[in-house]
Amino acid sequence: MQTSRKVEAEMYLSEQEAVSEYLGIAGIIGITYSLLADQIYELSGSLKGKVLDLGTGLGNLAVELARRFTEAEIFGLDISQEMLTQAENSQQKQGINNLKFKLMDVHALDFEENSIDLIASHGSLHHWQDPKKVFLQAQRVLKPGGIIYIADLRRDAPENIVEEAAVGLNPAQKTGFLNSIAASYLPSELEKILIEAGIKDFKITEQKFSRKVIIKNMQRLRNISQRSEEFNRLYLHIIIRK
Repeated sequence: MQTSRKVEAEMYLSEQEAVSEYLGIAGIIGITYSLLADQIYELSGSLKGKVLDLGTGLGNLAVELARRFTEAEIFGLDISQEMLTQAENSQQKQGINNLKFKLMDVHALDFEENSIDLIASHGSLHHWQDPKKVFLQAQRVLKPGGIIYIADLRRDAPENIVEEAAVGLNPAQKTGFLNSIAASYLPSELEKILIEAGIKDFKITEQKFSRKVIIKNMQRLRNISQRSEEFNRLYLHIIIRK
């Protein structure tokens, strides 16, 4: 798609408008949060410590992580109080008790050094004003042996797949999706950022879920239209070990 990155126009939406658009999109890509949480759990295994979801938005990934890491304390972080209010309402309806939402800038994580066991994020990276600073913060608070797992859109996604993925979105959602693609990063750009942040043990891959994860989510996958493996080419995953 785009050869040069563009600042996302979405930032000019009011908080209320952004929440409305995310509510619509979340219903379409909801299965992604389940797949990603299962993939993360498969990689990290059970743990009893603290887990962060950076840029939690409506809390979809945080909720799925809380369901899997039942003995851990999950924190969903976002700079939008409107988003967090919606997330808290959803959490209460689902009766999830090991999850807390906090108003916090991911560029300044208010946690002690070496205190977090796992850090995850979905669809937030392209919003970060200074990704290097966020990665430095994440490395600071992550315990030795901990994992950072980031999933986001990629700017080099094939144009035909981007266009197919936009089918069925309303005009505002389509604009937001295309803006997000344009604001996202290339693998080479992220590799440079991670190296500049002094991170050595990392892997950047195309989105691909394990056979075990797919089988676990098979029933839900059968009920959605965008289940082709081609749609994995819209995303990249970053896995960092400390």
